[in-house]
Amino acid sequence: MIKQLFKKYKHFSYALVFIALHAVFFWLELTIEPKYYMERQIDSYIPFIKYFVVAYVSWHLYVFAVPIYFGFKSKKHFYEVCTFMALGTAISIIIFYLFPNGQGLRPEIVETDVFSRLIGLIYYIDTPTNVAPSMHVIHAVAVHIALVKYEPFARRKALPIASFIVMVLVSLSTLFIKQHAVLDVLLSILVCGFLYVMVYVLAPKIIKSRAQKGEYKKQAATEKN
Repeated sequence: MIKQLFKKYKHFSYALVFIALHAVFFWLELTIEPKYYMERQIDSYIPFIKYFVVAYVSWHLYVFAVPIYFGFKSKKHFYEVCTFMALGTAISIIIFYLFPNGQGLRPEIVETDVFSRLIGLIYYIDTPTNVAPSMHVIHAVAVHIALVKYEPFARRKALPIASFIVMVLVSLSTLFIKQHAVLDVLLSILVCGFLYVMVYVLAPKIIKSRAQKGEYKKQAATEKN
């Protein structure tokens, strides 16, 4: 029974990749000193809105629940969204190492309401370093793309719209609670464009080409025998 379950759901071992990547990320958090600051004049026009912390925190449910759901429903979509997110994390880590960056946008939190306290906790846990690109944005985009490419989800018109709204709110929340600068978000979008081509355009072509070659070799061996 246990062996059968492991064989059926062994793809969940992909989580080990994320554990390794985040171990590297936390190491960088402790060791990297920012040399480049990402805030620009445009960031001064974006107000601090504490209520957006709700959207920011909802990211955790959004990016964890969807891959787990795909893990039970569709291995193909599971591997696609996990590969998108893992590559996005890896690219971000490389950029953080080669281009150590940070931001100085955070205001002093003096209010004591639940929203302010939550932002204060986020500021305490997550340093204002390694901000460009924003992994918050990359992962939110990855999940939204995966959902709209999943036919049972996409056919229900309200669901893709709802997912798009969540993705946009999560991305905006990084700006409104001053976790990220505009440049961080723009760089994230560029990374997502690259990853989309890699995961959803090039990878299927490579897989299809290899499958065709495998079929050709199998057919040739059969004819030879």
